[in-house]
Amino acid sequence: MRIKNNVEFSQTINKSEFICYLGKCLDENSCRNFIDEIRKLHPQATHVCTAYITNSSMTIKTSDDGEPSKTAGMPMLDVLLKNNLEDICACVVRYFGGIKLGAGGLVRAYSSSVAKAVEIAELMDVVKCKIYSLQFTYDYIDKLNYFLKDIYIAEKKYEEKVEYILYLEDDKMVDKIIEFTNGKCEINFLDEEVVEKKHR
Repeated sequence: MRIKNNVEFSQTINKSEFICYLGKCLDENSCRNFIDEIRKLHPQATHVCTAYITNSSMTIKTSDDGEPSKTAGMPMLDVLLKNNLEDICACVVRYFGGIKLGAGGLVRAYSSSVAKAVEIAELMDVVKCKIYSLQFTYDYIDKLNYFLKDIYIAEKKYEEKVEYILYLEDDKMVDKIIEFTNGKCEINFLDEEVVEKKHR
């Protein structure tokens, strides 16, 4: 899953402020740029801890940024992994409030900051689709509109014949369309594309 848009969430724990930023980042370079942006936003922050996952380069990285080892980056990453998120960068900015939280307190603070940010994010399923061109005669429009009501039709063209550009998740749908039209349609594979569908 991916987040649809970037998210910000903040909370105060024992006088320390924790601000979580979730960025939609499709590669490692985007993650680094996102982290740089957050650091520029908060030049006076005590810590800017990070965790990111990019599916394209299969990269997973964390940073505790001066907090005790494994009290920030790893707990943040655990939340991302448990939510099956990919192509995401999490930054948690901390402004120290004078009260030490201890290792357990830090783990809870950083993980809960990310978890609560994920809760308010709009999540998208990542689906690999095959794109097809479907051509048919005008007398099939109403029948096919009903038959394809749950299929994403990216484009409709009305010329000598009707042409629909379909995004299909299931290859079996091609045979079903041919059967439904008694072979009186022409369907051709065009391309493959990864698309996002609303998860909740």
